[in-house]
Amino acid sequence: MSKTIKSAAAILACASMAISGCSDKARFTDSWTSISPVNLSASVSDATRATAGISIDFLENENKDGGPVTIAADIDVIKTVNTDSTAYELAIPASASVNGTWTYDIDDSDDLLLNLDLPSMKVTVAPDAITITGNLPSGADDKSVKAEAASVCERQLTHALFPYFSRFAVIDDIKVDDKGTKMSFELKAPKEKLTFINTDEKH
Repeated sequence: MSKTIKSAAAILACASMAISGCSDKARFTDSWTSISPVNLSASVSDATRATAGISIDFLENENKDGGPVTIAADIDVIKTVNTDSTAYELAIPASASVNGTWTYDIDDSDDLLLNLDLPSMKVTVAPDAITITGNLPSGADDKSVKAEAASVCERQLTHALFPYFSRFAVIDDIKVDDKGTKMSFELKAPKEKLTFINTDEKH
């Protein structure tokens, strides 16, 4: 009888550890938004400023060994246009997202491998959302200027974000604080630490 009780206790202890382990590994499966924006100015040649707030959503599959992931960017681009007769500023809001899947790195459970569908990455710049400050050149109209700016910026951001999102293929040393409110991990090439806050109301 004593051996049976000890055996049952051991089984319960192992089960408890397994549940705790699974819980710890999956603590990042929430919605997260970066604390600091990413500077994309160097990749948008004619921008005075280009920054992106990054958000990432992890879900978990039934086997708890991976699942879907979505990375999104909320982007603000400022461009100053100088002509012979006048100058004006364009404030261009944009958004981008890419979907994929994540799995654990078999060599290190603190690392994740992301398989992102980069060719289907979507960048959206709505002309109507662009604001113009200053005076347009004579003969130019708001609608055509905004349409052209949206088209150019969409191409530029697609070119800028493709290599940036590619860096998420390997996520190193992912950590979530005890309260589940803050997450951090590192990207490679170049090495960079990102910190996020939990935006999931259920956390």
